Amino acid sequence: MYDAFELKKCPLWLGSPLKVPTTAWRRWGIEWRDQKEFHCLVSKSEQLYAQEWEGSDQARLDDVARAAQCAGIADANASLNRAVGTALAELLCRARGELAVIDIGAGTGATTEAVLEHVPLLEDSGVFSLVDPSLGSLHLAGQRPKLARLLEERRITFHCMKDLEISSRLCRQFDVAVANAALHHHAFLEPVFEIVFQLLKPGGILVIGDWHNSMWLDPWRVLRFLDSLQWEGKDEALARLASRFPVSTTQEHDPSLARANEQICSFWHAYTRVKEPKTTPCEILEGHRPPEDYHRLVSHSGLVLVGRERRLMDDSALLCVHVARKAP
Repeated sequence: MYDAFELKKCPLWLGSPLKVPTTAWRRWGIEWRDQKEFHCLVSKSEQLYAQEWEGSDQARLDDVARAAQCAGIADANASLNRAVGTALAELLCRARGELAVIDIGAGTGATTEAVLEHVPLLEDSGVFSLVDPSLGSLHLAGQRPKLARLLEERRITFHCMKDLEISSRLCRQFDVAVANAALHHHAFLEPVFEIVFQLLKPGGILVIGDWHNSMWLDPWRVLRFLDSLQWEGKDEALARLASRFPVSTTQEHDPSLARANEQICSFWHAYTRVKEPKTTPCEILEGHRPPEDYHRLVSHSGLVLVGRERRLMDDSALLCVHVARKAP
């Protein structure tokens, strides 16, 4: 019932509804009787994300970058990396001594590289741990010149693991944790924030960059988006899919989220045009959620937000940076 929806000849892969935020699961017809069954579903969701991203490579990231540019939102992940670096530069301007930094969902190392460019003191005093489930991505990270130098100096280590495994496999604490375009790869985010809280030293800093929208919280928004695409057999496929869900006419009342929804739809339209044929496609159902969800998760974990989220676009919540601290 929760396997990926099969839409033959559709130009996009929809994926499984288990990948959307757990707060929307019941809208997608996902039910559970107790906490044990809920956590079994969460485990299945994590497996689906792992299968999608463990084999990630630069070609796939390039597809995403091209689609974002074609959709008019520039290279979104690169913009988030710069914003994460800028936020961290402000927070560490008076820092002294060695600082331990962990990059969660590090991918090919672009976030760590941006942090080094914006916070020069870390080139001399930073000790970095890069965590990602894709061994291929970490291999590419080690080839970046700045990171290769740190590797020679034994000030950077690479860990091929999921973020949920960090606390059981890395026996140390960090001054700084960064995560860019990574946390939305979880339907259930509470355990991730709890792990970050444990990882940080007292007074430690968390900086998150991520994509936000409310598209995937409502199956009928997704159906309307799919209806905007063209493929053979669309009407029959969408009628079959629509029969599984109660009709919804819910409108997004937050203008910044409504704009974010428009932009993510534009992104996926562009993706159908720019994706290289040999690249493994991304699935459109994701764990994107409104920025306020991150505020709640940060507070629930015991961390303290440092101001509101920093939005990269004035009229849209699509790309945001969040900053939090652990109490001294």
